[in-house]
Amino acid sequence: MLRIVLVGVGAYAAYLVLEPYGLGWLVLPGAVAIIAGLFVYRWVRVRRVRREIAREDAWAQAVVDGASRPAAIDAVRDAVRGAESVDDRVRLTVLLSDLIDAEGRREEADELLGSLDMRTLPPIEGGVVRHARATLRLREGDAEGARRVLTPRAPRTGDEDLDQRLELLDATVDLELGEAARALEVAVRLRRAAGADEALALEARIVRAAALDALGDRDEAIEALAALGPEVVDALTSLGGPRLRGLAEEAQETQETQEDADAEETGSP
Repeated sequence: MLRIVLVGVGAYAAYLVLEPYGLGWLVLPGAVAIIAGLFVYRWVRVRRVRREIAREDAWAQAVVDGASRPAAIDAVRDAVRGAESVDDRVRLTVLLSDLIDAEGRREEADELLGSLDMRTLPPIEGGVVRHARATLRLREGDAEGARRVLTPRAPRTGDEDLDQRLELLDATVDLELGEAARALEVAVRLRRAAGADEALALEARIVRAAALDALGDRDEAIEALAALGPEVVDALTSLGGPRLRGLAEEAQETQETQEDADAEETGSP
């Protein structure tokens, strides 16, 4: 909208200059052409962004789909090489590290993230890399290492969504280092604050389940995790830390038992 206003202002100025020479009529078609060009540019850009989002969503699905993962790794690696901005390079590198980690090559994934210097990146991109590196440590069961990655850091990155996820990651570290009550409080608070943000709500519910287990209420933790659905539970069996992997495996058993019970009630095989 601002660009259209600027075009309008420019067109009026051009009219004032050209009208004394009998050329004022040139202004309107010129302005229309510029505005049309802006709309076309925006339409092309939106289509490009949508294609890129769809493409990256497909690659991200390969994190939990072993069959498509090798091809996704090759494609994302090529995309990293062709990244045109810091934001693109960071986002794609983090995705590539997740894919490689899912293949069981954690050291390679960590080295890949290590190639991104958090100290020289803008706050948001640095926060994304920090989150990814700490997550890798937690998957290894190295809560102390995750704490070292997360601290010290600026209290805010400038992106509320990222800040909330970093806070949840802090809470996950806390529960593994003996501060489960604090972790539970953070998880409950951010679950309530998530509103319509389903991804944040899901992460908060996962941290809540882990905190319940750390507090000694394993049955409730398993029940809470099982309630998240088979897809989430299946993903956690490979992508969660040691505690979450164990809980997810038991949650799978709970889900299977429930499915068998439901089948008996309906009389289906």
